[in-house]
Amino acid sequence: MVAEHCEHAALTTVFCMSVVAFRTVNAVAFQLAASLDEYEEVVGRLWEEGIGSELYVRVSECMDSIQRLAASIPKLSVPAVGLLIAHAEFTYALWHRARTGLGGGQGLEVSAQEHRASIEVLSRACKRQICVER
Repeated sequence: MVAEHCEHAALTTVFCMSVVAFRTVNAVAFQLAASLDEYEEVVGRLWEEGIGSELYVRVSECMDSIQRLAASIPKLSVPAVGLLIAHAEFTYALWHRARTGLGGGQGLEVSAQEHRASIEVLSRACKRQICVER
């Protein structure tokens, strides 16, 4: 009888810890989805208005938040790193356009498309994570 109780208590503890872990991951995934939405909005302004120090700081803060949140969910680390790389290439292309005064040409367009695709990949992965945790 004592062994059954201890076994039941152990299973209950594992189950409760799992539920807490799932809820935590779910909450982080929701925060990440919200950070991605904000990032996408600020990046859109950066594209339209050009690189300004205030906007660039805001974009960098968003990217830091995205990377911090994604790091806590291992399944999202690969798409998060993909976004980080695309972000670096995209912002470099924007800085180049601002510095040279040229439109940026095909390189900027390709960089922008890859950047948008990386945002979408991480967003889908985040949504899948939320669905899996439910």
